[in-house]
Amino acid sequence: MELPLFIDYEASSLHEGSYPIEVGVAMADGSSLSWLIRPEPGWNDWDPVSESVHKIPLALLQREGRGAREVAYELNARFARKVLYCDGLPYDSYWQQRLFEAAGFSAAFELRSVASLLDPAQRACWQAVRDAIAASEAVVLHRADNDARLLQQTWRRLRAQRGRAY
Repeated sequence: MELPLFIDYEASSLHEGSYPIEVGVAMADGSSLSWLIRPEPGWNDWDPVSESVHKIPLALLQREGRGAREVAYELNARFARKVLYCDGLPYDSYWQQRLFEAAGFSAAFELRSVASLLDPAQRACWQAVRDAIAASEAVVLHRADNDARLLQQTWRRLRAQRGRAY
C-alpha cells in the first residue's frame, strides 16, 4: 500500500476574500515540504488576527514568498495524479483553487478529506489523538509543514492502534 500524503494550507484570513500564504506537504517518508506564497495582485484580504495565529508577517511573504505560478507548478510536478489528504477540505480546497487560478492552470492532483481514510472509531478520537501528539511533541501549530506532519502522525498513530502500523 502506498502511504498517503498530507497537505495543509495557511491563509491570509478566514474570510471569503482570503488567499493562501503557505502550503506544506508531509511526505510518506516523514519529511515535509513547504512554500511561502507571495500575495498576487488583487489579493488584499489580510487579517491581523489571522497573522497573530500563524505568525507569518505580510512583509515576510512579500520578501521571501514565491509566486503562485511557481508554487502551483512545483506542486503539480511533485504530486501529479496523486491524492493528498487534508483536515479542512472546504477551506483547503478554496485556497488551493485561489492558488491555481492565480497560476493560470489546474491542479494535477486531488484533495480529499483525511476522514475518508478513517473508520468511525478513528474519526471519533481524531481530535483527541491529534491534540495529544501536538502537546507531547510541542508542535508549532499553524505552520503548513508542521500541520501536515501532524496530520500524518495522527493518522499513523490511529492506524497503529488498530493494529495496522505503518
